[in-house]
Amino acid sequence: MWESWSHCFCDTGTRTRHRQCNNPAPASGGSDCVGIRSEQSSCADQCPVDGNWGTWGIWSNCMCNTGTHNRTRECNNPLPARGGDDCFGDQYEQESCVHQCPGPGVWTEWTQWSACSTSCGSGFRYIARFCINPNTEKEKHDCVGHAVESQSCQVKQCSEATTNATAKPHVRLVPPEIFGSTEANVGGNVTLLCLTDMPGLILTWYYQENHPLPVGARHPMGTNELIITGVHSKNYGNYTCELSDSYQTVTTRVFINLRETSPAILSLIKSPDTLVEGAPVKINCNVLAFPEPVVRWGYKDRSGNSFVPPPVSYKEGGKEIDIDSFQSMLYGGTWTCSAVNKLGSDHRDITL
Repeated sequence: MWESWSHCFCDTGTRTRHRQCNNPAPASGGSDCVGIRSEQSSCADQCPVDGNWGTWGIWSNCMCNTGTHNRTRECNNPLPARGGDDCFGDQYEQESCVHQCPGPGVWTEWTQWSACSTSCGSGFRYIARFCINPNTEKEKHDCVGHAVESQSCQVKQCSEATTNATAKPHVRLVPPEIFGSTEANVGGNVTLLCLTDMPGLILTWYYQENHPLPVGARHPMGTNELIITGVHSKNYGNYTCELSDSYQTVTTRVFINLRETSPAILSLIKSPDTLVEGAPVKINCNVLAFPEPVVRWGYKDRSGNSFVPPPVSYKEGGKEIDIDSFQSMLYGGTWTCSAVNKLGSDHRDITL
């Protein structure tokens, strides 16, 4: 009679069983039993399967604000199964690509000063320069400084007759001219000048269809400047410079465009810095990219095991996670913020 099967030997993926020639045992010169005394069968489907890395993905575009690019791989060749070990090693790989990046943009020489905007009385004149990229095959970088500068000027005093004539309401207002770079990297700065040859008019900047200026954009009082600090997906678009007097209004519109860039995670910060059991915690993933990236979070416990992230609240399009009550047994470990758009990806880890 066959004995029970042995346990599975996962190094060979087999199990064995035996039987004895004892029912009855040969005696008085009788023949031994016919057939095999032991047999094997496969049991690999019962064994743990350790994970193994698949092939590396392609390198992302170079992120010139960090001088790096990266690539990823998945633990799927095969996937871990039946309690098998996860893949050992890094899922992400990063290397320098600074040799692919240009330096900052370069200004051309200043143009000659323009003629004074008025033939008499107070006016202004301006000079301009242009931001160029020495290597047009590489990503364009902003120049530092202003593209246009202006100063007051006066050719001569106006006669009384001229002054009265220019004060008449039938003088037709001419739409202003806008100077300055209208293209920026996400997180960069833009300065525009709205210039007219008719002094004493009311100048106003608007966003989109006559909306107030968004966060990050301002019009300093008493100037013709529009300054946008930290351009991002919520404050690029159409800006309108409006000139008006008591009788007429004229406008000129310009579109501020964002250059497409792969994600760059500038920082991953927890708040507060010192963790207290039962207290709230926030983690902010500061990422710059355009188009706006998809942000995902990964979590590994303190033993290095990967899990679906514990319950948290996601804010700012997933760029911030809020933990209402920190518990080291539940939330302690490594949190990974990953950002992906069509141009590439980036990631950064933080340990709680």
